Amino acid sequence: MTYEQGDIPQANRPASRVSVTVALMVIIVIAAWIRSDQLTDRELWFDESCTFYAVNHLLDWPADGPDPQRELAHIPYFFLLHAWTRLTGETAWGLRSFSALMGVLGVLALGAIGHKLGGRRVALATAALAALNPLHVYYSQEARVYTMWVVEMSLALLLLYQAARMQGLRWWIAYCVVVWITVATHYYTLLWLPATATAALIAKNRSRFARQWLIAHVVLAVCLLPLAYLLIIPLAQGGPKMWLREMWLSYRPALAIPKSLWAMLPSGGYPSYLGSLTGAAEVAAGNLGQAFGLVSLWGATAVTAAVILTLTVTSQSGSVAKREGIHVVVSDSDDESTHRLQVALFLFGSVLAFLLFAFAYSLLAGPKYIVARYDLAAWPAITLGLAMLVDVLARRCHSGQLQRSAICATITAMLLACSMTTLAGARSVHPQNSATERARRIASAVASDDLVISMAMYRWFMTYEWHQLEFRPHVVSFPQAHDRQLCWDNPEAELADQESLAADIASVTERIHRSFADGRRVWLLAHGDPTGPRWPVDSRFFAALHASGIDIQLHDEWAGLAQLTSRGQCEQPTTE
Repeated sequence: MTYEQGDIPQANRPASRVSVTVALMVIIVIAAWIRSDQLTDRELWFDESCTFYAVNHLLDWPADGPDPQRELAHIPYFFLLHAWTRLTGETAWGLRSFSALMGVLGVLALGAIGHKLGGRRVALATAALAALNPLHVYYSQEARVYTMWVVEMSLALLLLYQAARMQGLRWWIAYCVVVWITVATHYYTLLWLPATATAALIAKNRSRFARQWLIAHVVLAVCLLPLAYLLIIPLAQGGPKMWLREMWLSYRPALAIPKSLWAMLPSGGYPSYLGSLTGAAEVAAGNLGQAFGLVSLWGATAVTAAVILTLTVTSQSGSVAKREGIHVVVSDSDDESTHRLQVALFLFGSVLAFLLFAFAYSLLAGPKYIVARYDLAAWPAITLGLAMLVDVLARRCHSGQLQRSAICATITAMLLACSMTTLAGARSVHPQNSATERARRIASAVASDDLVISMAMYRWFMTYEWHQLEFRPHVVSFPQAHDRQLCWDNPEAELADQESLAADIASVTERIHRSFADGRRVWLLAHGDPTGPRWPVDSRFFAALHASGIDIQLHDEWAGLAQLTSRGQCEQPTTE
């Protein structure tokens, strides 16, 4: 191997190690600032309210509360967040700051893994892309499990790499332990496990790797059996869910995987439920910066993807030249170039395999495929793979260390321009913050001894806000099964069991009449949407109320609050 003048191996340049460390720390500081800034500007939305309820009741779960086997789906996350909120408080900042912390650790972890896989340029490119990735920033500011899951998936990916390369027992044991915890954190990790077979691309002895991989995953499957019984099976019994299916179908099945990949790239094709990110695209519509970002992204992506097609030809040309006795000046050995290509193929191969398994599962189970949420386990490998391709392109364009770094930095900056454009657009979207006002208006109208009938999950939308207002109404859900579940909604199943639905209607109606007899007022939360998926269930309840002599008087349309009155016995309330 021959080096050009001034092309000194990285191992002999300790000064560059210091500069890389300093640069990585600067990236971490930027990542921390972006994730902690405006952390409480948005209200907690429904899923975050479920997180609050789980954390608030973790150690004293109500006997008549929601089913803990279904609601404590991410048990390691809830225990860590519970401990964190003992220090920070169960406020929006306290709940979300843990996700921000996990987000920063995720950036640091990916930078360290990038250094292990490809050296200093890959480390810096990976950390920078992760620090400014809009999707990761979004989940770093949400009181949900996803950034913690990304940290665990990143660690599992590193241990899998080490196990494939070293093929030692200790690496497989560490991998199995981390994967077990990761499955307990989010059971969609199970769909990633078959994709780990793509690590054979980087194994030194593939037949030995295949044996070790099979043994490790059989042992892991046995160890996961208790977890499957206690957690995964109860979760699976909660679906299918109509809103999940409708969300998934809006992306068309054939586009589900491309949409996932696009959402995780710097430009981002974000689903509608991601709020400010979706709004950012609308705000930036027609903006030159957005256009430049998209062109830069897809231009750079197209070029780096083309490298994969040309690497084989380039490598073969170099081999022919050597056989003919031509002196070729190179900075990397053929083995190193091949290894880098294998790592990139492993990373993207694991991503595509995982998404295909998730897609197949969605077809069998509902479907439940949600773009850039349950498939977020693919994001660490996508970010690492993109950084690896950028480095490969820089190496192919020029053999000098300085020139390589300049090329790598230029392409990375082009990609980051897309991220910064989206982040700037998202920050310009003003949050509505209507839940707190809605909770106040309900609390001002409803007395503590009134009976409140909550339609389906509506009561759980108010959990955090009512807690902050110290408002403790007496609430009964319809259907009553929603007293036992925070976020499981299945009107199809309710309609399928006509006998249970009729008994539910009769039971709640009887409770309302008893409340009238005791002189108590009765309120109805979320008085029904004729265009919504729950209307076939709600309308039967309303019809039964009317038949039993109960009228529904709209009290506050904006808050979704109505008062139930016994016909001819109660005064008509004023309408706001």
